Amino acid sequence: MSCKRRIKVKDKPCKYYISSGVDGEAGFCELPSEFRCIEAVRHCAPRLSFSAVNNWCKCRYCYYLNQVKGVQTQDHMKSNPLKMGGIWDKVWNEIFLHGVIDLSKMANIIRIESEKEQLGEKETQILLALLRGIHHIGFTPPHATPQVLMQYLIAGKMNLIGYADGIMENKMLFEVKLSSKPDYYTTLFNIHDQVGTYFLAEKRLEKVVMLVTRVPWLKSVKRFEDEDAEEHGARVFKDVCKRPSHYFQGWDNKTKKFGKVFYRGEFDLDELRDKYVHIAREIPEAVKLDAMYQEKGNCMSPFKCDYMDICISGGVSEGIYRVRSDKPKGGGA
Repeated sequence: MSCKRRIKVKDKPCKYYISSGVDGEAGFCELPSEFRCIEAVRHCAPRLSFSAVNNWCKCRYCYYLNQVKGVQTQDHMKSNPLKMGGIWDKVWNEIFLHGVIDLSKMANIIRIESEKEQLGEKETQILLALLRGIHHIGFTPPHATPQVLMQYLIAGKMNLIGYADGIMENKMLFEVKLSSKPDYYTTLFNIHDQVGTYFLAEKRLEKVVMLVTRVPWLKSVKRFEDEDAEEHGARVFKDVCKRPSHYFQGWDNKTKKFGKVFYRGEFDLDELRDKYVHIAREIPEAVKLDAMYQEKGNCMSPFKCDYMDICISGGVSEGIYRVRSDKPKGGGA
């Protein structure tokens, strides 16, 4: 892979090149239709994150579209589960920040964000029911610093970054998940790399608590066939209060807390460290060899890939996708 629009100038590699400002990290392209500089990626990888590494391992072409071309799904085209998860994260930001559940304030956050994300009314009522439910059962929320940047330097050259949902005194970290398959996030094998990355980034970290909430999907059959969104939400709220351990994984009725705890000693950090070193080397090599191929067997695993429409049609629809704009301004060397 190489750039056909490269214009060499004296003070930088290309007229359109924008430095990332970080040594050993590929820079950007000033052209509005591009994101990362493909020529720069031939020599060093873009900044890595757990999600970027996950995309790379799942499908190189998915990684290429997301991290190099900067293609993202338009907000209104995101799936309802993704929208719900994002809104639930915002609710937890407030919980961590204040250490209490302000029912009125947080319900307002759900309504505002749901309208902004164009989330369906039924899904909005489900989120409100979960919020009312966790408040009603007397959950004791942790007081933690929300959205903490975690960084790990790979082989002394490249930053691996991620954000912790909540962290207390750099010793206890909280990771929030909203899922229809909560068991996935309470199994060490499945969360090993993501959680292990936190332990790599913060040497003082002793444990990670997975705060996993099950997405309620009650069937609307027979006498519930004609219920509206609010009535469905009321039914969800009643079920959450009746079966808190079903929805909040690891719920303890005595302590009024929930979550699955993982400790540093459970993770093979040496293996994970080596994996990141190899991936940081593989990405530039793959670009040089034009080896950003598709892994069609993973397109529907565990759910439909955001870029599947591009792979099928061969084109990027502006009604579905957009190019990321969060790149530095100007043309630094």
